Amino acid sequence: MYNGASRSKCEGLQQEVNAEVVKTLKELRESIRTPGPSEAATSRDPPTVFVEEPATNRPKAKHSLSHPDKYDGEKKAAYPAFKGHLRAKLRIDRAAIGEEPEQVWYGFGRLAGKAADRIFPWIDATEKRGIRLRVDDFFDQLDAAFYDAQAIRGGRLGVFGWDSEGVLEGGSKCGSQSTTRRPRGTNSLFGLRGLNSPHIG
Repeated sequence: MYNGASRSKCEGLQQEVNAEVVKTLKELRESIRTPGPSEAATSRDPPTVFVEEPATNRPKAKHSLSHPDKYDGEKKAAYPAFKGHLRAKLRIDRAAIGEEPEQVWYGFGRLAGKAADRIFPWIDATEKRGIRLRVDDFFDQLDAAFYDAQAIRGGRLGVFGWDSEGVLEGGSKCGSQSTTRRPRGTNSLFGLRGLNSPHIG
């Protein structure tokens, strides 16, 4: 009787344990099958991020003007024309050249010989002091080094090719062509005084 009662009691306990194990396994499967709020949030696809293309990868603007001839500083009478061509290039093609420091370096690249030797120390010293290169300062340096009003008046032609003496240059220095003198007080090849325009008709 005792053994039978003990066996029956043990079987009852085993059934209870088995029932608890089955219940625990069932709950575990349910928890794995249905993710919690935090797990559901992390299982979603990450949001799409649009990355803007860096400016360095964008196509660069093209040059529309030709490169100015290099200036070597030997003839100061030629400086104003060089400066005008360089200013036009930097203004019109600045998108292709770059910011002001790049524009200054471009301008330096159009110098040669003693002109480059004269300007480079200023550029080098400016950058070493941590000062931003500026186009206006660059032209101030060029003017201080190469602008010569007397040389320009003596060697450059005036309006319509007339020089300061009223002589139209046409090879007269060689004596192969005649020179034409402009009447004093006139402002154009039409020989008119003041600002009057030539009569056509």
